[in-house]
Amino acid sequence: MIPDSVQAYEMYSGRRDEAFLYSISLLAAKMGQAVGLSASSFILGIVGYDPTTQTQTELVKDTIRVLTFGFPAIVIIIGAALIMFTSDFSKLQIVPVAAVSSISAAAVPTPELLEETDDEMASDEMNEKDPEEVAVADKYLVNPKMTF
Repeated sequence: MIPDSVQAYEMYSGRRDEAFLYSISLLAAKMGQAVGLSASSFILGIVGYDPTTQTQTELVKDTIRVLTFGFPAIVIIIGAALIMFTSDFSKLQIVPVAAVSSISAAAVPTPELLEETDDEMASDEMNEKDPEEVAVADKYLVNPKMTF
């Protein structure tokens, strides 16, 4: 879903901000998990959950059921209602698949361009490396005794 959002944002703004969109979505997910776990732990503490006993009271069992099934269902219903009543669906535009394909194709480099870039990078790297530096780097980066 995030790659689709990245592509839609690129079509909307003309910029491809993948890192920003991934980081914001992961931050929101982590914050939601933190708030959800904190709230459920707090609620279970109020109703008398005791982790040391094997059997829990009926109030604790019912609370766990509500936290597991009821609360998420209520949040989904409220979220769907907010989206339905606050969004203006008349502004939606249907983008033809050919338009999306041309945007994606324009962003992908051709094989010839990739070969030229690889050749240029290889020749630049060969000219810039000092043999003594390579030997020192190999000494510290590669362990010949390492087994996999």
